[in-house]
Amino acid sequence: NEIAALGVSQLPGGHAIFPNLSVKENIAASRWLNASSERNLKGTKQNPLEIFPEIAERLDEPAANLSGGQQRRVALARAIMLDPACILYDEPTTGLDPIRAKAITETIIAIQNTRPRTSVVVTHDLPAAFRLADRMVLLHEGQVRLDASPEHFLTTDDPIVRAFLDAVPPHQD
Repeated sequence: NEIAALGVSQLPGGHAIFPNLSVKENIAASRWLNASSERNLKGTKQNPLEIFPEIAERLDEPAANLSGGQQRRVALARAIMLDPACILYDEPTTGLDPIRAKAITETIIAIQNTRPRTSVVVTHDLPAAFRLADRMVLLHEGQVRLDASPEHFLTTDDPIVRAFLDAVPPHQD
């Protein structure tokens, strides 16, 4: 509650939904997580139903009925509900097929473009990382190995960073 009051929201790893609640109740849960908020689904600065119209069609359904990608979008809608100044994304594309992963990445970019905000994305999805980042950090054995621009990551000769990057096939847009 204190963190939410500071304008920080989170998209936890996994699907991060309440399966026994409806889609609408899952999105509205952001109010429960930030008791100081009096906003409702349509009274936010950033209406998540406009960003995710496919969710708007299923508001009264149990969230457990949704596919994994749809559940991820419900959790993302909850994360942006209160128009936070900072969003923490924990593995936003994990477990999604490449088409859905790209859609979530594009949605995060669209959310970023609605207004200036800080986004911290923890991911092993290098194509998504390079699309989302203006600054990247690689941790190795609990230590920062490289903190630099995406461009610098691609040109570094650091052997640990190179091994990480070379283990993943290059991404084609």
